[in-house]
Amino acid sequence: MALRIRRGTQAERDDPAFIPDSGEPVWTIDTKRLYIGDGVTEGGNLITASGGGSTAGIVSTATGTIITLSDLVATFDVDVEMGAAADITLSSTSQLNGTGQISLTGNITGNDFSGNAATFASVTATGGLTGDLKGSVFGDDSSLIVDANNGVINTNFIHFDGELEVANQTAAESTVLKVESDTATSILKLLYTSDSDLGSATAGFGTILFNRQDPINNEVSTGFISAGNYGIYIGVEETGSVTETETLTWTNTGRLGIGRYLPNAELEVVGDAIVTGNLTAGAMLLSGSNIDTSDSSGITVTPGVTMSSDLTVENNLVVNNTLVCDTLEVTNFTTAGAGTPELTSDTAILLTAGTRVEVTQSPFKLASFTDAERDALSAENGDMIYNTDNNRPEMYVNGAWKIVDTSPIV
Repeated sequence: MALRIRRGTQAERDDPAFIPDSGEPVWTIDTKRLYIGDGVTEGGNLITASGGGSTAGIVSTATGTIITLSDLVATFDVDVEMGAAADITLSSTSQLNGTGQISLTGNITGNDFSGNAATFASVTATGGLTGDLKGSVFGDDSSLIVDANNGVINTNFIHFDGELEVANQTAAESTVLKVESDTATSILKLLYTSDSDLGSATAGFGTILFNRQDPINNEVSTGFISAGNYGIYIGVEETGSVTETETLTWTNTGRLGIGRYLPNAELEVVGDAIVTGNLTAGAMLLSGSNIDTSDSSGITVTPGVTMSSDLTVENNLVVNNTLVCDTLEVTNFTTAGAGTPELTSDTAILLTAGTRVEVTQSPFKLASFTDAERDALSAENGDMIYNTDNNRPEMYVNGAWKIVDTSPIV
């Protein structure tokens, strides 16, 4: 004769007033579950597999076996729904693989997500994804986005809030961020989104830093390329702050400034500039130690020029105004033209020669004075004049003016 135990529906067992006695078995006829009471727990305690045996399957009244357990694999033939506080934790050697659909509204945390994403119908995570994701990634239209076999990302846009790191695969390879396109244009775009203009000449819209990390993990920035309101800035940033003297600026007006954020000319250099080759500016040509013009035209210097060394003129020196000098030393002094050369001095003019001072091919004319004008002179012995009162040449001799010629005037 069969032994029949206490039985009822799952709803009857879930009644809070139903508390089986200790050791009392209860069977739910609709959900096919076995419970054992302890005299305290409402509805009793669910009996699961125990000991070293195995459960071939848990059977649903509608679909038959829904969970099949073996020594290595648990197979679910229906959807598995996790409660709000439930987690799925993968160990360091566990993997998440499959061919169905994975949809989660919470976070996914694991040490290794390995496999080819094409084997899944879709993977949806509205929360965060933490861990290493390995394998290829395909879009909703089955297009290949992440090619794990060739190490290629095929997408028009990558959005991330943290850092994008491109690491070497081997010590012999270089670190490369490569942008390729089937069209004529390949673009790496750094986009700054703001409700309003930053309003500063050096406000950064995007910056590329070239860093070096030493063995004790101290990063040293050795260079940067930055975009701002008025242009592109290139410079060195070793101290963590950028100064104007360390920056090369290419403005949005086509001007280049070295040591200047906003250059005032097409090229403005703050500091010294060394040109080892030729420098051409308009018709001006600076080559080596020579200053020339490409069309052999004259060079006009508008402001005053101070020569700190000798000035050698191999051809003619033309002075249209006054020539001022402390000492004028010439081999031959020749005047040309209709003008009358004039030597003027506020004091004396000394003519010094090794043998004599000689006037050739023209008379030597003395200055003319009246007696009153003559007497007002600060005369010295040897001075000569022509006296217009007596029409005689006179010489200052031994402290007095003497007539040189005593012949009668005709």
